[in-house]
Amino acid sequence: AAAALVVASVGSLLLGEGAPALSRPLVEMVAASTPIAVASTSGKPTVLEFFRQECRYCNEAAAGGLGEVEQMARQKGVNWVMLDTDDVSTTRYVQKYGVYMLPHFEFISASGLRDDVPEEGGPVDISRIAARVAMLTETDRQGDDQPPGLVFPQGR
Repeated sequence: AAAALVVASVGSLLLGEGAPALSRPLVEMVAASTPIAVASTSGKPTVLEFFRQECRYCNEAAAGGLGEVEQMARQKGVNWVMLDTDDVSTTRYVQKYGVYMLPHFEFISASGLRDDVPEEGGPVDISRIAARVAMLTETDRQGDDQPPGLVFPQGR
């Protein structure tokens, strides 16, 4: 719970005055999101996007082309999971992935290997996210010797 408060507090620092409400593109991304329970057992590469409804950069990214990257990722068989840091059910993921700035992206291969470098905080470079998704799908085409499935914390 403390981590969620820290994320909420840091997220508030990023908002500035007059932060936008949840944008339509962000609403659409949330609606299309793969549930975490499905992603964790699918054996597919996965992007975890941690966001907050009032986060200016989260809304700007969604309106600025991130939704199209999400659609492209889905067409290539990649799960895209939206995790709202204001939702207490995401606290264990916030803690596991060390989320402290928003938006925060994690890239996980189909074999469950986590990219060592998350994308986090501030304005989102859409082309960089698209390149990371492409690398994720390319890595999985080359194959890994690791067992399938994401490495997620267990429920309590």
